[in-house]
Amino acid sequence: MLCAWGASTGLWISAFGAEIGTALAFESGSLLALAFLLTRSERQPARAVRERPPPQAMAGKRPARRWRAVAYCLLAGPLAFVAALSLGLLVALEAPFQEQTRLIVGGLAVPSLWAAMIVATIALRRPGVTTLAFVLATGAAAAVVLGR
Repeated sequence: MLCAWGASTGLWISAFGAEIGTALAFESGSLLALAFLLTRSERQPARAVRERPPPQAMAGKRPARRWRAVAYCLLAGPLAFVAALSLGLLVALEAPFQEQTRLIVGGLAVPSLWAAMIVATIALRRPGVTTLAFVLATGAAAAVVLGR
């Protein structure tokens, strides 16, 4: 399989040049992996639906606050983006590497940090704590960058 992918990479590069051919080779490898996974997937039977308790049993409980959940989900993206961008900027400007390495690492870290922070905001039970952590991380990064 590795030999076939190596030959495919060589053909892509010879046909389209090194810059475009390498990207196409990686993309074709990703698509082949996706096709492999999709052909090996199994469908599980649907679960039985639980019965809900009657409304009288729910009388003592607090009503669900869906607007809060919607607000958390809507605010998770922009808030996490600002925090991830500030941390990526901090790495790009202050990391003890050569300039090219700092820029690449800082730029490539932003999408991963952004995704991780969104997941943390939505998945944790206390989103106020994660929001406070993001605000503190953004403030600390801004203080370091602006204090240069």
